Amino acid sequence: MIEFISGILIDKQPSFFIINVNGLGYRINTSINSFNNSPDKNKAITLLTYFSVSENNQELFGFIDETER
Repeated sequence: MIEFISGILIDKQPSFFIINVNGLGYRINTSINSFNNSPDKNKAITLLTYFSVSENNQELFGFIDETER
């Protein structure tokens, strides 16, 4: 569904990123490996994504590479 997301890394925490994509902020859950290999804040980033939908929740997960996804 959502293959990847590219934008400017606004905030990064060990469990999530906030990415600005043309003025829209996406909160993307991530792994510690992707966190450790991510660029600094205010730099461009591209993440491969997995969109999880359940009865009570929708979450977007982002990964630095295909192997981790």
